[in-house]
Amino acid sequence: MAQITVSLPRSMTDDQHLIVDVANVQQLFRQIREVNQRAFNTLFRELNAEITPKAFVAMFVNDEQAFDVHVLLNDGDTVTFGVAIAGG
Repeated sequence: MAQITVSLPRSMTDDQHLIVDVANVQQLFRQIREVNQRAFNTLFRELNAEITPKAFVAMFVNDEQAFDVHVLLNDGDTVTFGVAIAGG
């Protein structure tokens, strides 16, 4: 397991930063569900036991956009979630 710093969108939670011990992104998604069900329901969808970010959510691992929901994480990594906002 690796100690990961997670940043959730400020609009979703008062506790924007989490520190969790996980080995991969799927475990991270499950940990977010345990800690903040509201943020999980807004950011992710679950189908056949696989969790993926919703279409309007961007995931960054160490400031690089990540699309693979099976990424292995290393101690000290940071994972940030951004929400796309559209309007006119």
